[in-house]
Amino acid sequence: MIGIQNSTIITFDPAKVEENVDIVIDDGQIIDKGKDIIKNYPNCEVIVREKIVTTGIVCSHTHIYSALARGLNVKFKKMNDFVQILQNLWWVLDRGLDKEMVEVSAQVCAIEAILCGVTTLIDHHSSPNYIEGSLKTIKDSFEKIGIRSILCYETTDRNGFEKSELAILENESFANLIDEEKKKKKKNERLTEASIGAHAPFTLTDETLQKLSNICSKTNRGLHIHVSEDRFDPSYSRFNHEKDPIKRLDQFSLILDKSVIGHGVYLSEEEIDLINKNDAFLVHNSRSNMNNNVGYNNHLEKFKNIALGTDGINHDLIAELATSFFKHKDNGGKIPISQFLKMFSNGNIILNRYFSDLHFGQIEKGFVADLVIWDYKAPTYISPDNIASHLIFGFNSGFVNTVIINGKVVLKDRKFDFDLNDIFKNSKEQAIRLVEKMEKLI
Repeated sequence: MIGIQNSTIITFDPAKVEENVDIVIDDGQIIDKGKDIIKNYPNCEVIVREKIVTTGIVCSHTHIYSALARGLNVKFKKMNDFVQILQNLWWVLDRGLDKEMVEVSAQVCAIEAILCGVTTLIDHHSSPNYIEGSLKTIKDSFEKIGIRSILCYETTDRNGFEKSELAILENESFANLIDEEKKKKKKNERLTEASIGAHAPFTLTDETLQKLSNICSKTNRGLHIHVSEDRFDPSYSRFNHEKDPIKRLDQFSLILDKSVIGHGVYLSEEEIDLINKNDAFLVHNSRSNMNNNVGYNNHLEKFKNIALGTDGINHDLIAELATSFFKHKDNGGKIPISQFLKMFSNGNIILNRYFSDLHFGQIEKGFVADLVIWDYKAPTYISPDNIASHLIFGFNSGFVNTVIINGKVVLKDRKFDFDLNDIFKNSKEQAIRLVEKMEKLI
């Protein structure tokens, strides 16, 4: 049993500030909360006092396979547009990945995420020459570090039908593995869930979409997919299938309440209505969109459900939140700052849909103890109507002091209870191997 004493609790949605509150945690959950209550729990170990506490942060769309991409010294072919960025960079890199690279990529991303206050990564993985068992490798690496996740494998036909069949099987096998784990573990012991992954409509045939639909239905999971990240995706869909990408996906019953749709920069009004009608989630990745020069999503205010992701840029969701807000303002957008706070928090709704027997997103009795403790010293009072302003203009990931995931302290005073040196030494060695393999594939 652990406790947090005399804290200031900030809740993102609905926005709320509570001062001088004790929190008691046991067996992965918050078991009590109130003023001066820790004295009622003589066996409670107080781990921190008089700091700001928030719920854990969810990164709702990322790619751990990009961890080794930073500073790659590879002579790539020329990239004139987004499709060539995929062809000449990412579809070369992912084919170079093997088990050792995937393993250390997951470890590095988990460590960096926790240092940023991120307690859950919703990952979308690709390693075409290491498909079978790849999700279990990521799961094991994540759980070793202590981070929560929802994992899937990126199904695509771009590498041939044999590879797409393996990808579908990997998604199904991993979902089954998670279901078997549910039978053996108590509900508050689980850190990992499964979704069903797919790259993007323009790399998927109708036959493969039907197979994905069958697996989603069979496993009771949702599809995690990129849609209309660039203008090419909808143009391709209309030319080759005579319908918008979301309408095509919906034809196969793939737009549902557990669906996670990355980007959606160029969705039509009809597609947005369909997403909203089916209660699916759009994940906005502002920094990645800027980096790839794909344009800006001018319809954010029309979506019912929006969460924030990084698309693998890194896992700093505070930076992502600030950039999303500033880019929206720069584009003449009118969404109020309070709605960006809701987007920041909405990943917890996705968690509640996947970990359906648990409760996330509040610091209340019975909720999962995924918490972040901050060193932020506010120069002005924090109130419900200015939480978003403090996050965007004041907070940064360097203020993260302690992180609790599933009731376990995984980061204390910005230190882990294991040595990072060997992991990052291995990461550098694997990055060198990756460069060598990529140069042979170019």
